[in-house]
Amino acid sequence: ERLCLRIEKLEASRENKLRESRIIGRVTSRVQEPDYRINVRRVNFRWQRGIKIGEGQFGKVYTAVNIN
Repeated sequence: ERLCLRIEKLEASRENKLRESRIIGRVTSRVQEPDYRINVRRVNFRWQRGIKIGEGQFGKVYTAVNIN
């Protein structure tokens, strides 16, 4: 009986440490929908797109030149 309680306590402690270090997580039935909102900003000057400086999961990045 005491041994079982001690093992349960040890397992709970181990699980908490793994959760805190984000090695394990919880399985839930909730499915998280991806968020595709993009905030578009308008600028009040004329500009010209320059060279591509990078590309990633969220799109491409270019330099820009203010031509005003």
